[in-house]
Amino acid sequence: MATDPVVFVVEDDAAVRTALALLLKQYDFNVKTYDSAENFLESYEQTESACLVSDILMPGMSGMDLLITLKRQGCTLPVVLYSGLADSAVVTEATKHGAIAVLEKPVRACALRDAVLKALRSA
Repeated sequence: MATDPVVFVVEDDAAVRTALALLLKQYDFNVKTYDSAENFLESYEQTESACLVSDILMPGMSGMDLLITLKRQGCTLPVVLYSGLADSAVVTEATKHGAIAVLEKPVRACALRDAVLKALRSA
């Protein structure tokens, strides 16, 4: 029996992290949250059906650095990034490194849901 898909959320702001988790849970996603990219990497174990949703701008390792690190490790986890500063250069860089989508803050609920569904379909 396949396990339920997991949406990993990496966000340094506790209020935003909680809001994203609650929003995704309303769509019946199994959500696991992390307060930093480093904490995510320390505990991440590859799973069959999962995706990652991460802020781009965070202290320490950024969401973009997390994406690049995962790809360099050969990880195929689909990644959705978001930022308040998602200009065309950021979007181009993220897609070059394999991001499924780059969303702009404030993230619209339907845009996030659609990006997560697309990411999980590609998993």
